[in-house]
Amino acid sequence: MLQKLSDGAKGGFSKFILVGFLFMAVAGLVLTDVGGFFRDGISSTNVAEVGSEAVPYHEFDRFLRNDLSRRGISPQDAYQVGQINDILNRYTQDILFVQGAQKLGIRTPNEAVAQELHRFVRPYIDGNTTPQQALDQILRQQGLTEQNFITAIRRDLTSNVLKQALLSGVETSPSLLSEALMRFQNETRNITLLTLPNSNIKITTQPTQDELKELYEISKDEYRIPERRGLKISILDPETVVSVQEPTDAEIADYYEKNKQRYEVPAGKKIEQAVFSSEEEAKIFRESADGDHFKEKAAKNYRGESVFQKENAPEVLAPVIFSEDGSSVRGPVKTPLGWHVIHDLGNVDMSYRALEDVKSTISIFLKGEKKRNELFQIVDSINDKIDDEEPIDTLVDEYKMETLELAPIDQFGLTAENKNGLESFDSDKPLIIETLFDLYQDETSEMTELSDGRFAIIKTTSLSNESILPFEEVENKLKDRLIANRQRTENQAKAQKYLEQLQSGELSLAQIAEQNSLTRRTVNAVKRADTEGDGDATQQNISPNLKLRIFIEDPGKFVMTPEKDGFVLATSSNQKLDNTDDKEKMKDLSQQMAIVQTLSTYYDFLAKKIPVKVNQRLLDQLYAPPEG
Repeated sequence: MLQKLSDGAKGGFSKFILVGFLFMAVAGLVLTDVGGFFRDGISSTNVAEVGSEAVPYHEFDRFLRNDLSRRGISPQDAYQVGQINDILNRYTQDILFVQGAQKLGIRTPNEAVAQELHRFVRPYIDGNTTPQQALDQILRQQGLTEQNFITAIRRDLTSNVLKQALLSGVETSPSLLSEALMRFQNETRNITLLTLPNSNIKITTQPTQDELKELYEISKDEYRIPERRGLKISILDPETVVSVQEPTDAEIADYYEKNKQRYEVPAGKKIEQAVFSSEEEAKIFRESADGDHFKEKAAKNYRGESVFQKENAPEVLAPVIFSEDGSSVRGPVKTPLGWHVIHDLGNVDMSYRALEDVKSTISIFLKGEKKRNELFQIVDSINDKIDDEEPIDTLVDEYKMETLELAPIDQFGLTAENKNGLESFDSDKPLIIETLFDLYQDETSEMTELSDGRFAIIKTTSLSNESILPFEEVENKLKDRLIANRQRTENQAKAQKYLEQLQSGELSLAQIAEQNSLTRRTVNAVKRADTEGDGDATQQNISPNLKLRIFIEDPGKFVMTPEKDGFVLATSSNQKLDNTDDKEKMKDLSQQMAIVQTLSTYYDFLAKKIPVKVNQRLLDQLYAPPEG
């Protein structure tokens, strides 16, 4: 939802300003725990709770993977740089805004939801596709159920009403502020840095058994082995078991008569038109054309008859079609197709599309209905046989099913190796897991419809109860963890001492590098607000955290920042604040800043009213890279 606003800011600069400043404005809600962010005490299968609304892991996981796939980033890589929490923060902010709208009594009527649903479906409809088939296609692509899709549309429309109300009075910011911000975001500096790796710290005293066992006791949950179930999935493909005849002409005609209202053509203005490649040709034709011989004179430029209503006529043609100037031949009017001349054939009453025009569509629909009816008869028959405890292998052979045996998975679909055990069934993952964990050992489920139209029978093949890895199996990991913690603690103290010596002038970065046999680096012209992946900064492994700290401090000042595997000491030089004469960018920036200020203020208000809790332990379990 909020993302749509940022997508509207054209160009890298505007997009950075809107998303970047808005993130800084609302990120404080997370960092200061306003509204209860990042607290525990919620359901083990929910990644978050916003007020009274839960965020199930499978819903967020689908959102997360769609987001990351567009950028080519794996969930494990995103976790390591903190992006998982950033994306969840954005996800919960969207829910927060919807709840804010609902508390104000804003409701979206069913008619508006239906209209928006039709808008989504319309591009997928052609002569061979019914609206329902088009909707099914969208749902399969998005991995959604119909109810979830409708709920998402309703929520989006509801929150947009509130946003439009909030932003209706937004005016531009002062031009002086825009100019200052333009210079601010264009600032560049040279950054000189030195990384002190944790691995360079030598730990002479090894952890004792008592220390390891104490760590084991307080971190047992991290070594919990969840309940896992093995499963066998037998897939029924309708194409292999269903075969129906083409509908007869009599069946098509009968359906047409019984459902004639579906093919109603509303009353409106009937016209015929001719389209020319140049305005001059169109004008010559109009001067010579008359109502009686319009089609003959238009010849190859003739485009046929149409009936339009004011609400659905093309915007460019509507004034000509519904003109009251009294002439029957009007135009020309330019559209992307050429220059149009129209012949007004007068008002027409409501009518129906001819049977021949809709015959092929009805045939496709009736054939689909026959296939569905036969399919459900087969499914009911299989379910009856399952209830009668007929062996699954017999059903597989009889109905030509494909069978897959999968490794045991937990309630999140993860294997013992922390891999996605249902990778081939990602869009059906929640359904399969729910069905599997409702079964007993060796029990077989009834037929379950998958999102791609196939049906599945699920059977448990193994079951292992929840347990905790014994101390002996994790002793070495605990030892490595304690040593790594001590290395980091000692390295932090060392880096802090060096920082004080740098600030006092007692040592230089070059001297520290020489003392530790390390290499000092300088990256030139790092831009404060690079928008395409942070440019040179990213290529030279300058983290966002370091860049932020550097640009907060004055040039020549030293900073220390933690990194994944150590600590960085750095300073900056050669500060440049570039001016810009791009008035359009400054105008756009003013508008975006006003939007940011308005939305961030309202988010702050909502976060104080509606508590948000995040299940960090579950996020760690789902997305942290495997140990070892």
